[in-house]
Amino acid sequence: MVRKVLAAVLAALAVLVVALFGAAAPASAATTSPLTCTIPLYGYYGYAVSGTVTDPNLPTGITVVTSHIVAKVHYSYTYTAVSNVTPVLDNTYASGYYLGRGYNAWNLGLGSDHAQYWLLLPSTTMGGASVGQIVGPAGQASEGNCTAPLLPGNTGAFTCSAAVVRNHVFYTVTGTIVAPENPTRTVVTRNGVVVGSNAQPVLDNTYGGGYWLTTYGWNSWPVTWTAQGAGYWLLIPGLTLSRSFSGLLTFGSLQLPATCSFT
Repeated sequence: MVRKVLAAVLAALAVLVVALFGAAAPASAATTSPLTCTIPLYGYYGYAVSGTVTDPNLPTGITVVTSHIVAKVHYSYTYTAVSNVTPVLDNTYASGYYLGRGYNAWNLGLGSDHAQYWLLLPSTTMGGASVGQIVGPAGQASEGNCTAPLLPGNTGAFTCSAAVVRNHVFYTVTGTIVAPENPTRTVVTRNGVVVGSNAQPVLDNTYGGGYWLTTYGWNSWPVTWTAQGAGYWLLIPGLTLSRSFSGLLTFGSLQLPATCSFT
């Protein structure tokens, strides 16, 4: 009897929640796209990579087929070195060298040949044809062509919030993101008062000596601009942006973590 009463109460509550707030929206499925990379023989090794890319730029289900030419005897053979792997992003690889040149480093783990494999893919949204690199038994990056149909990143109006809580100072950055991850028509306010704007920020990853791109994979955008140059900078991920994302608002020596979302 008690169970029946409890079930009836829960059912009534569910009806009330739907009436007040509406039914929960179904979770949107991630966008996926087939990924292929053909990396021709370089020295004694060549590679064929297949898998998928999931928004935002996450390679999954990676298979690497390695071709090897045996020196002197001119005998070649192929083998599956890596199969159905979910890579781990690790941009500390090579001390961030490749990230500083626009690549994310994906750790594929040890292959069947006991070699460490890395897949280096563009850190921005991949287009129909991109340059990718792989590190395998040769121990050095081999470059080739990777293809993945363009993944639609989130675009539209966005807001970032940052604060110096102890001083009761609150900042907002508003604007519009256009592909690929480019903020436009940005406005910065301090406690509700506009302190600057920039109709068309231009990407400048030399800001901070490239530290933010190399260390965190963040692109640097001057979100205010005057005749004297940039004032406030917004640093946001170089990957395809999710509906909510983190960044950094800087001004001189001021560095404030920012919470951002599309509105």
